Amino acid sequence: MRLYNAIGIASFPPVLDFFVTFVFVLFSPLAAGASSLLHIFLIAFIFISVIPFIPTAYSVTKGLIDFNVTKKEQRTLFFLIAGGSYLIAAALFFVLGSQIMLYLALSYAIIDFIVMLINLVWKISVHATIAGPITAIAYVFGWQYLILHILTLVVMWSRIKLKVHNALQVMAGAVVSALITFSVFYIFMPL
Repeated sequence: MRLYNAIGIASFPPVLDFFVTFVFVLFSPLAAGASSLLHIFLIAFIFISVIPFIPTAYSVTKGLIDFNVTKKEQRTLFFLIAGGSYLIAAALFFVLGSQIMLYLALSYAIIDFIVMLINLVWKISVHATIAGPITAIAYVFGWQYLILHILTLVVMWSRIKLKVHNALQVMAGAVVSALITFSVFYIFMPL
């Protein structure tokens, strides 16, 4: 069980998003725009990782929710905060001319709001949305990085083993996030 919980922590969206934004800021030629890479990274760190993380961390430490937020009714506020933060990041990246980070933040925001709407009627795996950032990496840096979807499968497997989701819920999270991310990048950066 400890392994599955460790996978859950590592794939918690704000934690994973920190690493993905780090990759984009360091290795994408389109990351800086009209600003410095440090400014872009700080905006990403604050609005894509920290702000979405704080409400969940606070609620877990106060015992208001369990780490997995297993009750779907408790998730909406967290989605709204994260989605709003992603939109602020997108606006800042737009102003600073950081195209690639704009597309990444937009895809995060759209995934967040779509998953929130689905979650109102049916529990969907947020952890499985790791497929979205992996799709972004593959789209931008090369299709050979689709191999990273092995991580998506590991996360899906761990969520099922922890009995916090069933196979359909993890598949839905992965497919929805990958399709949205691909669509956002394709609209703004056609192949």
